[in-house]
Amino acid sequence: VEDNEANLLLMKEVMSSQPHIRLFSAKTAKQGIQLAKNYNPDLILMDIGLPDMDGISAFKKLQSEELTSSIPVLGISANAMKKDIDIALETGLVDFITKPFNIPEFLAKVHLLLK
Repeated sequence: VEDNEANLLLMKEVMSSQPHIRLFSAKTAKQGIQLAKNYNPDLILMDIGLPDMDGISAFKKLQSEELTSSIPVLGISANAMKKDIDIALETGLVDFITKPFNIPEFLAKVHLLLK
């Protein structure tokens, strides 16, 4: 779930090198929540700074829904301070990465979370 078109294109490019991963994308939290309900993904990559609802609120909404409550969510943000990351992790996100990120490290984290 990413509202920035350039970041979304980069994510699609990175994930295209992973033939065993199918990527669905949404530009708003509301769209992301609906995709999660429709497809029950193994992992959600959630930008924290979304225009319609912040990523933490979207995560809480996912947690409150029976269909999506068990889906792990990896938080992603360009503007994260340590306290923001700590709050996100305390809320229940499985992990958190900051932009820009190291692509091999990001992919390693994704693969670890998908196991």
